[in-house]
Amino acid sequence: MIWLPIDAATAISAKATRQAIAGDFAGADRSWSLAAQLVPWDPIYPAAAGQKLIQIAATTDNPENELAIENEAIEHYRKAVKAAPYDAFFQHNLAVILLPHHLEEALVPATRSVNLENRDTSYTYYILGLGYLNGGEIEKAIDSFVLQGINTPKFRSEEHTSELQSPYVISYAV
Repeated sequence: MIWLPIDAATAISAKATRQAIAGDFAGADRSWSLAAQLVPWDPIYPAAAGQKLIQIAATTDNPENELAIENEAIEHYRKAVKAAPYDAFFQHNLAVILLPHHLEEALVPATRSVNLENRDTSYTYYILGLGYLNGGEIEKAIDSFVLQGINTPKFRSEEHTSELQSPYVISYAV
């Protein structure tokens, strides 16, 4: 019986993706929300919804629409974190999405991500450092950037593009 909500959520999420491709963003968001409600213990559906909405937000020319879509994506990422609070991937993505407009709140998942993440392969300290820097906490920002350089030596020689500030992309079959 447990498979019924999982199968339904998978089908609904696939429908949401088709709706988004067709330009029915409101319908897609409703469908992703329904999929997440059916299996609230599974973070993949809200994380996938957040990821798709961020991609959609980047395509709009209207700043108000972009902000509204980003805020909806944030809500989906919060649901993913609620379903899997000890997953560094979801914490990192929430921090990245919050950082531009919700600095204080972004520091919480950024710090959690630093505590949970494999520091050899990620840029969690960099994201945390950006949060501190944007908040005017220069010493903490420097410490974070230094720790990033120690944990990921190639960080010191990489060009710091928006790619380092992007959410991790998830692969999913829904």
